[in-house]
Amino acid sequence: MTTKLEAALVYASWGWPVLPIGENSKLPASRHGVKDATTDPDKIRDWWDHNSDYNVAVAAGKASKIIVFDVD
Repeated sequence: MTTKLEAALVYASWGWPVLPIGENSKLPASRHGVKDATTDPDKIRDWWDHNSDYNVAVAAGKASKIIVFDVD
């Protein structure tokens, strides 16, 4: 079973900036939201060391080259 930290580190290794979001939430858990998204493994470990229950978000758009369509 992959932990959320492990998943965040894998996504970051693919060049996808990640950030923590609250458990059962879509709200960023970092101070500046999506602007805090990073591929820095040390920063990512620091976030999940602080709270291992954070969920993982990937910053869509120019930084990750991921386009998201939200139909709800």
